[in-house]
Amino acid sequence: MPGEDEFDHFYRVLAKKTDNLLSCYIPMPLALSEEEKAVQKEFKLIASGCIDLLVGAMRRTPAEKRRPLFLVFGELYPVFEFVRWTAEAGCAKWWMALQIIEKLEIVRKMVSSAFGGAPVDRSMVFARKVDLTGVDGEALAGHGLGSNLSVEDAFL
Repeated sequence: MPGEDEFDHFYRVLAKKTDNLLSCYIPMPLALSEEEKAVQKEFKLIASGCIDLLVGAMRRTPAEKRRPLFLVFGELYPVFEFVRWTAEAGCAKWWMALQIIEKLEIVRKMVSSAFGGAPVDRSMVFARKVDLTGVDGEALAGHGLGSNLSVEDAFL
């Protein structure tokens, strides 16, 4: 679009691609109690807040430091959007909270690196088997998650 900032263009295109990808999934409708509906609503609010935080952080980052962070943004945004989307459908699971915690830590490091802190460890961002949550993978095996807590695998 004319006059559009480079980040705004990147964000708009990524959001559209993510929406197109998520529209391919048909969530399983769940019969939710009022308590479960409240939990799903909180999940949605938290994920929406994470998206706002991520976009706000990118917009506040000086343009010359922002461009190298586009790939990091491109990895984080779909995760938060997927959690928001599943919560909206009433299908968010408890382990998604762990994924949010993990990704918020990456957002913190991303912002810190943009303002003079240590650079973001890209292996932490892009490695799908990294478990930053401290949760025992064996304990999760009974929940059908194996040792990988990554929401990104839902996109594959």
